[in-house]
Amino acid sequence: MKRRQFLKQCGASVAYLSCSNSLLTACQSNNIRYSSALHEQADKLTVSMAELGTKDFIYVRHPTEPFPICIVKTDKQQYMASLMKCTHQHCTVERTPSLFICPCHGAKFTHEGILLKGPAEKNLIRYNVILEDEMLVISLS
Repeated sequence: MKRRQFLKQCGASVAYLSCSNSLLTACQSNNIRYSSALHEQADKLTVSMAELGTKDFIYVRHPTEPFPICIVKTDKQQYMASLMKCTHQHCTVERTPSLFICPCHGAKFTHEGILLKGPAEKNLIRYNVILEDEMLVISLS
């Protein structure tokens, strides 16, 4: 292999790797801030209402999944929790003020985790949330 051909191939490889890295990074959500007031029980997660404060949503870590759970205030004292794992190709779904959107292929879900637009074909995994003594209790079963 000649020097000129070698340098061309090396340059093309570097360009390919830098592009593929930015594409892979787009499929990850690194700006998620998790709740720190989390208590795990057998099949439940508990978060203090104080942690929510004036926000209408909060993220908590799932004990066995690498994807976060987003708890959203939907009404006065009503809360929904969804696993932020797209049902299409398992990218981390991102929250916007009005929707959950998959950055990989554009699937859209309501804040209740209901599918609005594909390519995903199923709703997000959703969990029941109840309010007990100023604590949000998420049932994982």
